[in-house]
Amino acid sequence: MRGCLALAVPTELGVEDLLSSIEGIQVRGRRILNKIEETTLPLCAPGLPETPSEGYWFNGTWYSLKCQSRKFPSVRSVFGCLQNKSVLFFGDSTIRQWWKFLKDLPKLHHTGSVVYHAAAVHGKYNTTLEFTFQHFPRNAINDKIKLQFKILRYLAEEIDGIKGGPNVVLVLGLWGHYTAEPIETFRSRLYGIRYAIERLHSRYPDTKVIWRTSNTRDHSRWFHFLENSDWYAYQLLREAKKILKGLNIAIIDVWEMTSCMWHDPIMHVPEDVVRNQVDLLLSYICPL
Repeated sequence: MRGCLALAVPTELGVEDLLSSIEGIQVRGRRILNKIEETTLPLCAPGLPETPSEGYWFNGTWYSLKCQSRKFPSVRSVFGCLQNKSVLFFGDSTIRQWWKFLKDLPKLHHTGSVVYHAAAVHGKYNTTLEFTFQHFPRNAINDKIKLQFKILRYLAEEIDGIKGGPNVVLVLGLWGHYTAEPIETFRSRLYGIRYAIERLHSRYPDTKVIWRTSNTRDHSRWFHFLENSDWYAYQLLREAKKILKGLNIAIIDVWEMTSCMWHDPIMHVPEDVVRNQVDLLLSYICPL
């Protein structure tokens, strides 16, 4: 798994040398004031090549090393990007965090249930935000919630029923409930999603599709160590990239954003990290 910082340490130095002088450590890279020169990076778009690192944190802000990520500091800037668009979120509770952040920013009320499907509309900007929770597998479900199987649909089925277009954005992300399942289950589900995306683009080729990867998490209870390994979650990230390769979709890799953040490890990251993740999402929706 990739780390957060690479240091070049001369092999002839001993521990005492390193402790006695910080000059013994050299950080390789371009000399920059506070961030990489964004003009050297491409616009955020599908099909970008893999980079040695996805980016870095500086003063609480994430700077992408893959593309020219933008900042959307206000409700006006966020919904100016999303004006006249329908943004459809599908997946688990980590992708729901993005939907909730956008919904709560202008304090929109939603209809429906976040256990199945929920929607919010910003009338002024003509923006629709929808969230649909994934089908099974689902683990750690509240015992008080009795799921109605007859209204649950697989993500591939949901995609087949979508009327796309240039003002429709699909944001997909499912992994958290698969860390307790054999990897063949995840592969099977991903291939079904891949074929559904291909069918969607054959009907509506200008529909934007964005995939959110897995992230690191907390391991505070015994079953977290048994069922929620970070190593396995990273294998799901690699499988998703491999299976979805070649599609006209953007993949937002948030692994390093969580493994390098200043907060304690947690599956559902704090709001300041979510804000940076959403800024990256919006950079793919509105690269200019």
